[in-house]
Amino acid sequence: MKKKFTTQDMVIVGLMAAVVYAATIVRVEIPTPMGKTMLHFATVACLLSGLLFGPVRGGLAGGIGSFFFDIFNGWASSAPFTLVFKFAIGFLAGLITGGKACKTPRTLLACAVGSYAYTVLYLTKDFIRDLLLGGAVETPHRRCIGKGGHLPFQWYTGDCGGRPPGPGSPGGLGAGRDVQKAGGVRPLL
Repeated sequence: MKKKFTTQDMVIVGLMAAVVYAATIVRVEIPTPMGKTMLHFATVACLLSGLLFGPVRGGLAGGIGSFFFDIFNGWASSAPFTLVFKFAIGFLAGLITGGKACKTPRTLLACAVGSYAYTVLYLTKDFIRDLLLGGAVETPHRRCIGKGGHLPFQWYTGDCGGRPPGPGSPGGLGAGRDVQKAGGVRPLL
């Protein structure tokens, strides 16, 4: 017999979606050279939704709450992905625990699986986006220069795994190997 989605289920999803939204509002924004990012408690709220209310209700609450946060706070381009990825967190956590009280190891396993799934989905989305936009080839180069985690030797020689830094490179840092070949000394800063 198939269980219907009742009014009580809709209320639970709406209430937990609001909790997820509120958990995302309380955040610390971190500016990075590659764009903005933030620390928040939305993942915890998504996991809690799945643990307390099962896979479907918990997944919907996590996905909908995070989706609306993205729509209303300047992340609209990633909102559809967030809907699916945050749904996966709550769904997997709820699937493992069944939405019932479980022993601590099973609960921890559910949280770990949900969080790991989100990480894999998010990184896969970024990789595919970079691949389609042509940025995946430059990823090692950006790792050396764009994020500031470069080694002076790599910066000087341009040996960052991608094309050497040049006037058209991300970050516009100058010459790279062509300065070295000309016998010049390139400043490291």
